[in-house]
Amino acid sequence: MDAIPLARTRLGEAEHSAVGRVLTSGRLARGPEIAAFEAEFARFQSQSHACSIASGTAGISVVLAALGIGPGDEVLLPALTFVGSVNAILACGATPVLCDVDEESWNIDPNDARRRITSRTRAILVVHLFGLPADLAECARIAAECGLELIEDACEAMGAETSLGLAGSVGTAGVFGFYPNKVVTTGEGGMIVTDDRELHERCQAIANQGRDQRGHFVARGHSLRMTELGAAVGRAQLSSLAPRLRERVEIAERIAASLRELPVRLPCGTSRARSWFTFPIVLPDGSQRSRIVEAMAARGVETAPHFPALHRLGAPYAWLEPEVHTPVAESVGGRLLCLPLWEGMESVHLARVADALREALK
Repeated sequence: MDAIPLARTRLGEAEHSAVGRVLTSGRLARGPEIAAFEAEFARFQSQSHACSIASGTAGISVVLAALGIGPGDEVLLPALTFVGSVNAILACGATPVLCDVDEESWNIDPNDARRRITSRTRAILVVHLFGLPADLAECARIAAECGLELIEDACEAMGAETSLGLAGSVGTAGVFGFYPNKVVTTGEGGMIVTDDRELHERCQAIANQGRDQRGHFVARGHSLRMTELGAAVGRAQLSSLAPRLRERVEIAERIAASLRELPVRLPCGTSRARSWFTFPIVLPDGSQRSRIVEAMAARGVETAPHFPALHRLGAPYAWLEPEVHTPVAESVGGRLLCLPLWEGMESVHLARVADALREALK
């Protein structure tokens, strides 16, 4: 019996053809595929500009650097997020300030964020955790009132809708990641979108060793470019996004129905508002998560304990602990478990996941 992976990328004829097109051209870097992917992505997000990048984490770091955020500055972010969010802040030399999360959405709690603003605060990094948009309206209001930049970490939220527009299109800049477990993948890679032309040009320069479009060195930069192969695959993925998003919604709703009688907390937002990156649940109090992961793996079902609160990740981040009190993030993060969700999951897969979880909980 084949194992059920946590994530699986659907690659079809369009992606194979795209790769062949690039190989035939002989142009593997900084070519027409990247230019086309950036234009198509910006159009999808209703933004003026898009800058392809090596990863979502790199994208956040580049945006912060392009905004002049660095040593001495503070950036607010939720304590419950992937480690890449805080690594990007640390890479710029800025100080991450962890905020608690909302009990229902598990996204940043705007009220707690407001309480943590100081004279050194420069930006709020809003993370749309597990594809569910955070409270952008309130975060945008706080940012405007306090003169802060609002940056969206939409790496898990491609196609998610909010009352203000698509996730990633509301703040100063939005950042997306295209790792193979995401809804759109380029293997490795990401994208920065913004309506600010000058910010876009600075991001492009920083990602290209500090050189602008004329070849002049205008900033200290890095080599963080996407490849032509990745861009070509991304274009194919973007062209089929709408039906794949619909399929993920349908699968998520079926997973929720199959788990409804189990003593676990299901994610909120089983609707088009969420981009279903994975299917997160919260285990009951007192559960031994590692034992449940092992028990489900023994039955051929891969899961992941995403995500512990950032200051609970171990020695490299323990220094955050003395200044942090985030009871919701700590409680939820200690019991989160991500279940498989990918395009092409069939009834037999859903039944096996539910049965494995039911037995593991015993």
